[in-house]
Amino acid sequence: MQFIKSLFFNTFLYFGIILVFILALPTLMLPAKFTLYCGKFLAYYIILILRLFLNTKVVFHGLENLKKVEKFFIASAHQSMFETFVLQAPLNFLVFIL
Repeated sequence: MQFIKSLFFNTFLYFGIILVFILALPTLMLPAKFTLYCGKFLAYYIILILRLFLNTKVVFHGLENLKKVEKFFIASAHQSMFETFVLQAPLNFLVFIL
């Protein structure tokens, strides 16, 4: 049963990523905020399919400690691609540094 749930999740995950990336291509000619809106949509989509297929609730702790009027730096361990996408949901207009 876990294999079937995981298969459905991965199918919807990769299909959704590909679809959003294709739909976001025209936004590359627009201001950066439009492209970031596509990333925020993708973050909420991933949280939704996590809830639907794997019955996993995503909770963000400590957001009240971030000062919304100042710029700040968030470093993640990148043990998966999860935080790359999902951190866009609670935080506004992230800039990624490679």
